[in-house]
Amino acid sequence: MKIKSAHLLVILAVGINQVMAQRLNDAELFHALNEQLTEVIVSDGFSPPAAARIYAYTNIAGYEALVPNYQEYISLAGQITDYKGVGLQRPLELDEQLLLVLTYTEVAKKFVYRTHLLDHFSQAYLRDRTDLSETKIQVTRDFAVKWALEFFDWTSSDGYQVVKETERYSPFLGPAYWEPTPPAYLDALEPNWFKLRPLVLDSVTEILTAPPLPFDTTKNSDFYKEAYEVYQSVNNLEPEEREIALFWDCNPLQTQVMGHFNFASRQLNPGGHWLNIVKITCTGPDFPLIRVAQVYAVTSIGLHDGFLLAWYEKYRSSLIRPETYINKYIDVDWSPILETPPFPEHPSAHSVISTTSSVVLSDLVGDNVSFTDNSEEPYGLAVREFNSFEEAAKEAAYSRLPGGIHYKTGIDAGIDTGRKLGALIVTRIKTKR
Repeated sequence: MKIKSAHLLVILAVGINQVMAQRLNDAELFHALNEQLTEVIVSDGFSPPAAARIYAYTNIAGYEALVPNYQEYISLAGQITDYKGVGLQRPLELDEQLLLVLTYTEVAKKFVYRTHLLDHFSQAYLRDRTDLSETKIQVTRDFAVKWALEFFDWTSSDGYQVVKETERYSPFLGPAYWEPTPPAYLDALEPNWFKLRPLVLDSVTEILTAPPLPFDTTKNSDFYKEAYEVYQSVNNLEPEEREIALFWDCNPLQTQVMGHFNFASRQLNPGGHWLNIVKITCTGPDFPLIRVAQVYAVTSIGLHDGFLLAWYEKYRSSLIRPETYINKYIDVDWSPILETPPFPEHPSAHSVISTTSSVVLSDLVGDNVSFTDNSEEPYGLAVREFNSFEEAAKEAAYSRLPGGIHYKTGIDAGIDTGRKLGALIVTRIKTKR
């Protein structure tokens, strides 16, 4: 099956959902909600793990708001950690689509800064729903607010406040360990993130990532050879390898240097890229609203727990980045083509979440779904063609080598961890009877 990508027409000034409002099960509404949330996440500059948390909770909320209306689909209550469902009695006068829009945006507003962008979305949607009575709108709105508050009781117990209030990270001392990297030399990003409550994993130690190679600076050592492979990959970069590295960069806050000033340009994060692939591939008559909600929710669960696994091993091993090692022991003037992210090397988190997403999507959507990925077009990059989710995930993982930011061992370890997590999600999460 060949799927061509297409941008949704989301123009707030003239109304977002003139077509969607006419068809109760139009799945484009769920795509539009995610697209709007991605705009907010990019504008707010959330880190990749923080973005994954936001995507997970909002997409779970969207699915759970819909699922009582579909007998063949199953709630996630009792399947994800500590979630018992929302036990409110539903009024008969509810409108399904409006309930989805309001619950999704109300939950999302708990996690983002630019909440007005989400309000603009729901207001524009309501302007186009001329078929709704004021009574139905008010009943649905009142219920959505209560529903979102009860749902947020669960999300707010995941340990986030404790994680954010934990004392500042002190890097390990010694030549083998991570240290801040150019050009901004930022402090370690979210060093306590792995302490959050997982959604599917029993704990972050349930799936252990294979360790990095033993650190060594001698030229005949495996570690030196691996660092030299990164060095040579960047030095001998082919045009397509550069294109691949840039396409999967997904660094949401890329440092720009102008003289004595540093500022960050914003772009798509890894989770946002994979959810855009969901938008591209989950279209047409085979994907009614509830099925699309299912795919977004389960994929987002994988993003959430994938970052927990990656962050646990990153800050356990705290391995030196290729840029630092190469500058110290191979070439003081060398630099990667991608900016080195501000956290330890092992494993590649992009490899973890890309592989997890590919396993989940292959199970839910299909093994051999070919598609045109236009996720990076808004950032000036060409589309890329893939014959399967697995093919896209492999390219995403190995893009870190020509990008100059990961050793091959870290990439392979991330793939292995992602494959195991994806299999665990497929086994443990049941969304259909």
